[in-house]
Amino acid sequence: KKLVSEKKGPKVEHIFSDTLSSEANGVANIIAEKSKEGISYKDMAILIRKNSQAEPFMQALNVKSIPYKFSGSYGLYSRSEIRILLSFIDAVCDAEDSLSLFHLITSEVYGVDMQDAIHLSSSASRENKTLEEKLENTGLSVDESTMSKIKTINDDLKTFREDMQISTAGQVIYSFLKDTGYLSKLTKEAKENASIDLKIQNIAKFFERVMDFEYVSRDKGLMNLKNELDLLIEAGDDPATAEVDPDIDAINIITVHKAKGLEYDIVFMINLVDGDFPARRRSEQLEIPPELIKERLPEGDFHIQEERRLFYVAMTRARKELYLTFGEDYGKKRLKKVSPFVLEALDLPKIESKKKKIEKIELIKKFEKTSIPETAKQFYNGGILNLSPHQIDDYISCPLKFKYIHILKIPVIKHHAVIYGSAIHNAIGEYFVRRINKMQVSLEDIVKVYENAWVSEGFIHRQHEKERFEQGKIALKHFFETQEEESRLPSLIEEKFGFVISRGDLKVKVNGRYDAVYQGKISSLPASTDSGGKPTEIRDFKTSDISDQEKADDNAKKSRQLSIYALSYKEMNGGIPEILTLHYVDTGVVGKSERTEKDLEKTEEEIFKVAEGIVQNDFEAVPGYGECARCAYKDICSFRESK
Repeated sequence: KKLVSEKKGPKVEHIFSDTLSSEANGVANIIAEKSKEGISYKDMAILIRKNSQAEPFMQALNVKSIPYKFSGSYGLYSRSEIRILLSFIDAVCDAEDSLSLFHLITSEVYGVDMQDAIHLSSSASRENKTLEEKLENTGLSVDESTMSKIKTINDDLKTFREDMQISTAGQVIYSFLKDTGYLSKLTKEAKENASIDLKIQNIAKFFERVMDFEYVSRDKGLMNLKNELDLLIEAGDDPATAEVDPDIDAINIITVHKAKGLEYDIVFMINLVDGDFPARRRSEQLEIPPELIKERLPEGDFHIQEERRLFYVAMTRARKELYLTFGEDYGKKRLKKVSPFVLEALDLPKIESKKKKIEKIELIKKFEKTSIPETAKQFYNGGILNLSPHQIDDYISCPLKFKYIHILKIPVIKHHAVIYGSAIHNAIGEYFVRRINKMQVSLEDIVKVYENAWVSEGFIHRQHEKERFEQGKIALKHFFETQEEESRLPSLIEEKFGFVISRGDLKVKVNGRYDAVYQGKISSLPASTDSGGKPTEIRDFKTSDISDQEKADDNAKKSRQLSIYALSYKEMNGGIPEILTLHYVDTGVVGKSERTEKDLEKTEEEIFKVAEGIVQNDFEAVPGYGECARCAYKDICSFRESK
């Protein structure tokens, strides 16, 4: 089949280089020239066959200070902010690791002068001491400022090592970030420098790895985390960094598979050599006997046909210009041959063009230090804005808190109330699921779910945790006995919902889930309510200690979450639920409320106000004594208000 383009444009270019470095440098040079011609970086893309091919091209772009976005990004452990955390872990866990301690004390956390640090390190080496032993010496020949920093370092090492005995790895690392003021420093700088947001998001990414470790490890201590990280890093593990803002003007480095459906003005297909594209065929791990295959298989080499189709997909990502690049020397024992697909695409028997070589000065410049501004990924990047009831609440209480939680994802130690509430909710959910499905359920069953969901984190002390744990079992016993006496069951439990509201070009989708929805007879229905059919109750379970009926009713009336539930029910079912309730599990008190059309109009207006603020990137702090006192970020926020 011969395809002919309807559009007229420049011919497909092919670039033959002697080495991989020459190939990467040649691509970077062309991109720099195209940029001077007025073409945006984001309208150009480098298509790779596998993630490992990206590194030389990223280096070449760095040399020319050309920004890029890599969809298959890795390199979390090489980020400066993560190297600080790794140095901290190594230094605390190994008193003889002088190199890690050197990196830690000269980092932005402690800021020991580099000249002083080198002098101390050299002196320790001459005296056959570790750097830590040298820092413990009171007679150091350094100025007063450095001596003060060294005292802080010595005190911190002692404190964090003591903390290791009673705290999980994540808790120790978080204490380091908070107690040294490093996290507070970053959040303050982020106000003036958007690139700092990316540092915070990378720290949050690192904490995701720590959480994964704690989830599967019996020993959740820092020493065990260090051992696991050492093994993973030695094996080549290097997680992805936080995603950059997709709207920034930067070169797209993306795999061919991920590029399906995307188009760019200029496309570079790189490393087009035999063995990489087409990739070598892997033998089937389990060969299927031909007689078991009912479908008619294509004739010829199926693997090559698939690779050829993929090559075609890559070529057709280019709207205006296409460059096919390949080299000869990729650092292997044998020289590489050009991909047969290139010859097919160009309709050439062989490549006769002169090999491009990198200038020696360009090779040296690869080691030049460069700085490319980075911008963290934003919450909203166009299209429909997705929000949850909790996110709406967070933004209204404080836009900066919303940013900390949902954009930067700053790690915090979970509050004990969250741990307690989550465990209770899991147990209640299990109870209703079994009852609805006509399965046997006992008090012991739901208590076991409660126990399995319990996490020993965020409590004031051991006794406090024990008291809360026992209080939860008492609350579940009361809940179980009350529910067993009640004949009705919810028709829906933990049911997801989603609805879209629009205003002009702004579309907002609110996603969430109801704790429980009851339909039918409602004994607690206010006398003024006219259901006009099967009345509906939406109930939310709470673990606050509310025993006063009037207070419970007032809370239900003011609950924005219940208002959003009512709005969602109206949008999805065409009517407002007759009653909305808050069931306080600890006391058994149920707060009751209703919503009117006017109430829901007010709720909708609040949602649009939140959406407009997020779209405009308005995350200004709204300090208030009550809200700041309850905020999980009060220790790192420079805007907090106190009496």
